[in-house]
Amino acid sequence: MNVKFIAKVVGEIEKHIGKPLTILQISKKSGISYNAAYRTVQFLEKEKVVQIEKVGPSTVVRLNYSPRTQGFIAIAQSYENEEE
Repeated sequence: MNVKFIAKVVGEIEKHIGKPLTILQISKKSGISYNAAYRTVQFLEKEKVVQIEKVGPSTVVRLNYSPRTQGFIAIAQSYENEEE
């Protein structure tokens, strides 16, 4: 799994804390393709970093707060700091 994609997806979800995002929103806000965002979200769900819920035709994603999630957030923040 591409670490940069993971950092972008987790970073976008973390920026919008308390507000669930669809995979399409994550894709647009992070600047990666829908397919890459979808695969990354699926990976993060298997790692128990995010929770996925179907709402009508959309898939809504929320962070699942745990020590493991905090590690992924730290990675996302370090990548964000590198880009500045």
